[in-house]
Amino acid sequence: MATDSSIFKLSNLDAESQSIGNHQKELELAELVERHQVAVWRYLRALGAEPALADDLTQDTFLEIMRRPLQQYSDSATASY
Repeated sequence: MATDSSIFKLSNLDAESQSIGNHQKELELAELVERHQVAVWRYLRALGAEPALADDLTQDTFLEIMRRPLQQYSDSATASY
């Protein structure tokens, strides 16, 4: 039977691994934004959006990816997404 202290240690490990996983997701999102933000903004401008609207829509695009993570298969597939 597990003691209270060993249960506490296991729950701490779970919390730490979740924290590391969340940090990794933040890094992946930051990299995705860095790599594609300019292209998304330029695309919206090419469609005729005013600069301020293109800013807002670009931000909304990446917020939506935060809500529903993108399955990235390759850079070219992500760029065409």
